[in-house]
Order: sequence, then C-alpha cells, then structure tokens
Amino acid sequence: MKVTARLGVGLLCTLLAIFASAKPASAQYKTNVYLEAECPSTSVGAYGTKVSTTASYSGTGYVKSQGNTTAATYNNTSADHAVYNFTANQSGYLSVFFRVNTNGNASNDSLYYRVNGSDWETVNNLSGLGTGWRWAAGASIFVVGPGPNTLEIANRETGLEIDKIALLNAGDGTPTGTGSAAYNCAVPLYFEAECSTTATGVYPFKQFYKSGYSGAGYIASNGNNTGSASSSTDTAIFPFDSGASTYTFYFRLDSNGSADDDSWFYRVDSGSWTTMNNIANATGWRWVQGTATANLGIGRHTLEVRNREDGLSIDKIAFIPSGATAPSGTGTGGTSVNCDPATTISNWGYWEQTDYSATHQAYFEEHGMMVIDMHVEWHTVNNPGGLNGLGSGVSFLGMHRAMVNDLRSYALAHGRRSWLPINVNAPLPYAVYDASGPLLAIGQPYYDAWYAPRVGTDLTGLNTPSFLTASGGSAVGQWPSTYQFGPGEPLGSGGPVYTKLNDIPDLDTLGRIIGTSGFHASVHTAIGGAMSYYGSPADPFFYAWHGYIDAIVDNWLKTTAGRNWINANPGHPFLNVGFTSMSGWDDSDWAP
Repeated sequence: MKVTARLGVGLLCTLLAIFASAKPASAQYKTNVYLEAECPSTSVGAYGTKVSTTASYSGTGYVKSQGNTTAATYNNTSADHAVYNFTANQSGYLSVFFRVNTNGNASNDSLYYRVNGSDWETVNNLSGLGTGWRWAAGASIFVVGPGPNTLEIANRETGLEIDKIALLNAGDGTPTGTGSAAYNCAVPLYFEAECSTTATGVYPFKQFYKSGYSGAGYIASNGNNTGSASSSTDTAIFPFDSGASTYTFYFRLDSNGSADDDSWFYRVDSGSWTTMNNIANATGWRWVQGTATANLGIGRHTLEVRNREDGLSIDKIAFIPSGATAPSGTGTGGTSVNCDPATTISNWGYWEQTDYSATHQAYFEEHGMMVIDMHVEWHTVNNPGGLNGLGSGVSFLGMHRAMVNDLRSYALAHGRRSWLPINVNAPLPYAVYDASGPLLAIGQPYYDAWYAPRVGTDLTGLNTPSFLTASGGSAVGQWPSTYQFGPGEPLGSGGPVYTKLNDIPDLDTLGRIIGTSGFHASVHTAIGGAMSYYGSPADPFFYAWHGYIDAIVDNWLKTTAGRNWINANPGHPFLNVGFTSMSGWDDSDWAP
C-alpha cells in the first residue's frame, strides 16, 4: 500500500504525527532500512553487475543503468531490473531515498521503483541535485507490515549510477553521507548474547557477575543436558539479516576452566544441531570457533543456541562471511548490532509502546488472575513493602522481581516485546494502554474491584534520590522517626545515614530504604488509577516501574558493597537468575 505524497497537507500531517515514531526494525535493530544496490536479492540486465569506477561509493560498489526507456510511466520494457527483500518487525510508514550519481547529465537522471508490488513510481530530473553522490527522494510514502517486504527498481535512462537505497520513517529527513549500515551484502555481524528476540529458561535474563563482558551483560547456562538439544531448557534465538556467503560462527565465552562447563548446541535456520564440546580448557572470556558453517542466501535467517552443560557463559556471537577477518583471542570483537537501542520505555515510539501493551494484555489473558491474586495477598500480609523491619526489604524486592521476571519470561518465550524501565522526571509514554483491558480480560469482578483511570501522565519532577545512585549526592537515606524497627533496633532511633548506593551494606537494607523513603510509592501515586491499588500489575506501567527499581538493585549489586554481599550469601534465592516464583517472599520468611 502506498500513500501518495500528493495527499492533502492536513491528512499527511496527521499520518506523520501518528506514525513518525514507527520503526520497522530487523533483528539488527536498524531503526531504518538501508540496502546496498550492488547486492539485490534477484536481478536481470545490468543490475546484476557490480560497478566500482566512481569513487566514494558505499559498500563494495554500485549498479549502473544500461537500458534506456523514457516512457513517462513504467511500461515493462526496462532491461535492468532488481528486487531487494527486506524484513520489518512491525508496521510503519516509510519514505524511499536513493543515493545516486547522474554525472550532472539530464539524460542519465531517472529510474522507476515500487514497494510491495504497488504501482511503479517515476523518479526524474535528478541531475538538478548536482554532480557526485546525492540522496534523492522517492515520490510516495509506503505502508509496510511486519515480516517480509520488497523494493524493486528498474531503469528509465541509461547511465544512472545507484549506490544505496534507504527506507526511512516518514517523519525522518533525507539521509546524509553514506547513510547507516546495510546488511544485504555479506558483512561480519556481531550480536550480544543477552539480546535474543526469543528465549526460554535463564537465557531471557542477562548476568553481570563476571567482569570483562561486552555490552550490558551475558547469558549463562543453568540446565545440564548432555543428551539431545531437544531437551535443553535454556534456549535463545537470534534472527539476523545477511548477504549471500558461507558463514562461520564464533562465540565469546567463559567455560570457567572446567570440562564440565564447556559445551553447548547451535543450529542455523532450523537445520541440524552442532554440538560444541571439549574446547580448550581456559578461564576468562575468549573467542571459540564453531565447528559447522552455513551457506546462506540474502535475507532473513536464525541462529539458535541451547544449553548442554550448566555454567557455560556466552557473551557475544560473531557471524563471519567467507574471506572476512574473524575475531580471536580475548578481545570483544566488533560492534554489536542486535540490542534494542532504547534504554527506557520513554525511548519507544508508537509501535514499540503498543507492542508492549499487546504483550502485557496477552500475558494477563493467560496469567492475570493469578498475578493479581498473589499481589493482593502479598500486600495484605506485608503492607506496602519494606516497612516491617528486618527482612521486609528482601521480601519486597524478591516478590516484585519475581513478578517482572515472570512477564519477561512470558514475553521472550513468545517472541514478544518485554518491559523496559520507566523514565522518571519525564512525561509518560502516550501509547501504553491502561489497566482496563487486562482487568476485563480476567473478569468483571476484577475490573470492578481495581480499575480506575490514570490521574497523571507526567512524572516530571520525580527524580531518583541521589542516595540510590552510584555517584551519590547531598540527599540521604535514613530511617524515618516513625519507622517500626525490627528486633534489636531501637524504635525511632533515626538509624544510619546513606548518601550513595555503595554505603548500603546489604540487600535487605536497600529494599527497606526504597520502601521507607517514599520513592517506591511516588510513581504509583503520580500515575494513580489502578496503579494506586494492589491491582496495579494490571497497568503495564507497573512492570516498567518495578523494572526501574530492579535496575537500581542491579546497580547496587555491581558496587563493592553489593559484591561483598553476593560473596557472603552464595546460593541466596535472590541471586537465582530469572526466578519467577512469587511464593516465599513474605516478611516472615526473612525476619531474624
């Protein structure tokens, strides 16, 4: 479907306002799609021949029109024709741009193109852009959907040189330079292991206890399965777009210097499994070459990794085409391209926000009744959380981490979009639905008991207290005079003062400070509606908010104090990566 650029200004502006944030992203999380013209999926005529005469091209060359047909519109007589397949993970409105060189010649300055089999468009008079490589805009805005899409070009005038094609969000401007990376030619790809799109077991959850990892963390096998890959519990799937080549796969891993931690399975495109085992015995991160290669064509593929022995840590994966330089030694390799560039939910656009809302809705349709009942029961027994003396901090943090872990497990197991932390001191994302739909999905009584519309849409002014940051500041975390202390703690003593995360000695104290400082309650209150009650998990922002609190906890675990606590508490249930059980987290379970 195309939306002609000659639409009325009012309608076009409305469409742009709604869909400007749409990002048809592939596995490489490219926010826009770039294609090297010299690597078409299929071609006839001159577009099947790569040219490299004119300098400053992108990639390995460009294509040049040889046929000539000056019909005003496409009439199926073009001799040169190329098809480019590309993948979109979500819907969007796209504008098309071509990086071309006309040599300033009006007889060499036009082509035809179309998207997804729509009517052919004519692009002409490109010589007016000047000499050398220039970006030229297509005539229309096109709608693309999730999954495979196509762009086609055909010659109109001979001599036009076409270097690169860009399909950008309709609200974006013209590209500059050579634009962003394209993946339809065979190029090395580096992926972070913690950024799979589908995962089960512990692989949906990044770990960070070892030093020297790349990116935000790594994954570590928990299950032990030396039989077939079909019985593995930890799985991770990495979709990727690639050019045509024979690929070898490399894994940056740490086997702990143990022959009991040194094996895993992998396969490409649902093919046969390769068993990796008995690798060189060593400690620390290093690159290991997979023993199988894959002959891949242009387009979408998948790499799947499964556990074989527990304890193996995988930090990064490299997809290296024939003839390219492979990673080696202990370095981190090239820049990874598969992690979502958004760091908070506020960075998401319209489609990302509605995708997350759809994940939450589907989760509640399956698990919402249990989630609400357990959350209500927990708060009925333990009050707002962190307020009941020793043990209540662990109780509060453990229960809510189990909840956010459970949603992430569901999302990754189904290849859906999981939560990101909320962004405090900023407006709330506008397209995340409220609790109405999820509560109705589990029954009218739940809706009647817990639904109310949100009262706030802006968290501006709500800042993270500096005593909950690594750098710290003048603000302090201190027990309030009305705090009910546990055994051995004098009532209303005021207690110690903390100015930064590293001052906080243990997990329980951290949870009690978050609970007693009012920081936890502040966002619940500011958003209001269902977020103000124990039915708050029905609002998708519940998981974004507790994901933010979880990020604070992870930052504390990375401090010296946090590392000391980890070392002093081996086997603590809170350190069981990816735990989802919401039982065993009452204050009484952790009180001395």
